[in-house]
Amino acid sequence: MSIHNHLQSVRRPARRKRLPLAFAAVLGSIAASVCCSQAQPVTAEQILAATGVRGGFVVHLGCGDGKLTAALHASEGYTVQGLEPDPAKVNAARDFIRRTGLYGPVSVEQFAGAALPYADNLINLVVAEHRGAVSREEILRVLVPNGVAYLSEGGEWQKLVKPRPANIDDWSHFLHDAGNNAVAEDTVVGPPRALQWIAPPLWLRSHETPSGIEGLVTSGGRLFYYFDEGVIGITDQRLPERWSLICRDAFNGKLLWKRPVAKWGWSEWAADRFGGIDWTDITGGRTVVPDENQRRLVAIGDRLYATLSYAAPLSILDAATGEVRTTVEATAPVREIVSVDGVVVVFAGGGMPGSAKRRGEGEAEPASLIAVNGDSGEVLWKTTTAPIKSLFLAVAGGRVVYQTGPNLVGLDLKTGQQLWRVAPNIRNGRTLVVHDGVAVILGGKGLEARDARTGEQLWQKDVLLASGLGSEDLFIAEGLVWPAILSVDEKQQPKGKSPDALAVGYDLRTGEERKRLFVPNLRSPEHHHRCYRNKATDRFLISAMEGAEFLDLKGDGHDQNNWLRGACKFGVMPANGMLYVPTDQCFCEPGAKLLGFAAVGSQPVSPATFTPNSKRLQKGPAYADSRNPKPGTPDLKPADWPTFRHDAARHGTTPASVAPQVKPRWRTKLGGGLTQPVAVGDRVYVASRDAHTVHALDMKSGGPIWTFVAGGRIDSPPTYYRALLLVGSADGYVYCLRAADGALAWRFLAAPVDRRIAYFDQFESVWPVHGSVLIHEGIAYCTAGRSTYLDGGIRLYGLDPLTGKLLHVGKLEGPFPDGKA
Repeated sequence: MSIHNHLQSVRRPARRKRLPLAFAAVLGSIAASVCCSQAQPVTAEQILAATGVRGGFVVHLGCGDGKLTAALHASEGYTVQGLEPDPAKVNAARDFIRRTGLYGPVSVEQFAGAALPYADNLINLVVAEHRGAVSREEILRVLVPNGVAYLSEGGEWQKLVKPRPANIDDWSHFLHDAGNNAVAEDTVVGPPRALQWIAPPLWLRSHETPSGIEGLVTSGGRLFYYFDEGVIGITDQRLPERWSLICRDAFNGKLLWKRPVAKWGWSEWAADRFGGIDWTDITGGRTVVPDENQRRLVAIGDRLYATLSYAAPLSILDAATGEVRTTVEATAPVREIVSVDGVVVVFAGGGMPGSAKRRGEGEAEPASLIAVNGDSGEVLWKTTTAPIKSLFLAVAGGRVVYQTGPNLVGLDLKTGQQLWRVAPNIRNGRTLVVHDGVAVILGGKGLEARDARTGEQLWQKDVLLASGLGSEDLFIAEGLVWPAILSVDEKQQPKGKSPDALAVGYDLRTGEERKRLFVPNLRSPEHHHRCYRNKATDRFLISAMEGAEFLDLKGDGHDQNNWLRGACKFGVMPANGMLYVPTDQCFCEPGAKLLGFAAVGSQPVSPATFTPNSKRLQKGPAYADSRNPKPGTPDLKPADWPTFRHDAARHGTTPASVAPQVKPRWRTKLGGGLTQPVAVGDRVYVASRDAHTVHALDMKSGGPIWTFVAGGRIDSPPTYYRALLLVGSADGYVYCLRAADGALAWRFLAAPVDRRIAYFDQFESVWPVHGSVLIHEGIAYCTAGRSTYLDGGIRLYGLDPLTGKLLHVGKLEGPFPDGKA
């Protein structure tokens, strides 16, 4: 029976019953919205329609045979995990899903507890036909803000929506908002101590080519950015850039949609520099990205404003699907986009980067400011202007403020009428911010503030300013103006490179100094400041001298994190209670740096929830036989290859002879992306990484002998030892299988607790275990964890390979500056 036919034939639940008073009280206490329906949807299509969830991570509680679980994978935009207490049903569901070819993106785990095995704010949709001991509060804990629980209770389906907390913030523009104030009103963002998700790729294309992530913004629980999908590590233009517009879920990193972007890349903005040059000789091209590229994406609610090629007009997209709702042809070619109060303001023309007239060869091209209705795309007004300095367009408080030539200009947002034009004393500013009715320019020897309503000067002040990379920073937080953090000596005087930092806050209305913060040993001065602008929250200035340094404006929670690195020209982004760290192209800190596109939070899992060592070992049906090889199971011979790279020293050599000319003997299709194989006797053992599966194959024919499905990815091959196979999994467990038939002898929870996050669009443990367990002198060694700086570090275990008994345990954590953890 097909999935579709099965789901259509499921019996509809009974009619709606009256809710008990106790249940109503629970609803009031969790402050979430609930709706009930008498027409009971039971198909995946009906569930997704009723909940409005259009992609992301889905959990199916009480998944039974797995058929509805598989059907909830309505497209590649969904990752689905079923939880089921009955082990027989788990095996049946896994078999069914494997036959559909979906295993990995769809998976099933045995679960019968009360605490769901997921990080906070990770799941977009929980479907619970039988939720067992799991409370509604626990379901709400794991849901993302605005996530949905769809619960079958009392014969009816009920929809429960988790509200978005007021203490986290979007980041809708490159510099946070239309006023260029790169400060998130987010009290949850803090020094990074916990991983929420990692998305691909691990590296950008090259240190020498233009940076491959641009324009990152977030709104409505989604992330959007331009991304170069070209071949990593190859700059030869016979394999050119391949740019796409990407949308991911902001809380689990799941790829929701992408669409190709034509005519984007260095050939559009730097052809005069790179055209016709041997790319093997180019260095330092990572920063050859115009600042305005970062202003081509703006996300507001369910709308995304973008250009779909480099010299294109404004397109208004459906943020959930990536479909173009309308294109405003009158805006071509767009240079920068800002939006506030339902109005999109576009700076267009004026000479695109790389054009002859932009380089000063000939007369300047005409430029325009165009206001567009953010929903319909209707042009509201248009005015001609001289070219506007990059990133010197700001909109706030009903005013459009921009600098063109020596003049600062203010327009009415509704009509486009010019209200004032002045010549500020700071003519060559580095940054313009408009906030709370005040326009502040940083440049020259200090700061100048003007009334955004009238253009009148409020104050001007010479202040200590940073130099070099990062010197353009200007933040306004809680009524204080903060220029860039200064590197200073012990007397608080500017110094080119210093571990000591100084931040000074000035009153927004008067310019008077209100706060001075001297922080010793905040930075590592060995290298240059990162190649991007810094960001901030109301509490922290987040600088990037070496990684991500947090300067606490309200306390002593200063923090240095050299193991994080953002993408050149964009940097990092604090929003949604997390710090988003896009993939970078640097080789700095190679032994410590976290790789990939990461979202990190400030609150790791509490040690109080960790599983006691006495409860980590779970015995399987083959446990009694694990000490004695099954008859017919071969002993190791010199020509065998029992582990990754042959032996515990990882020599990668064998005494076996191999003919100089070889040819295929057999070929078998397993899927899921294969690890390296190991071979013992007449069998080959290999794992399908993304399908969580270990395969035993006949050496002579390649025919299948048995398979075993783990609870997560398996990144490297198993290790053979005395008729057993030991293999680690990204679910945080080490598995011991009987080599003869794949039966489970034991499994050991190496992760401190069973807690899942998102990695490359699948569920994985916060503390994954590599597949190839190392066995040396009768002890099996494995590690669990990703970074010594996150989630309490990395655990190292020594186990008895026959019994799973814990012999040794250690932990690698930090090192943190000043002993902080």
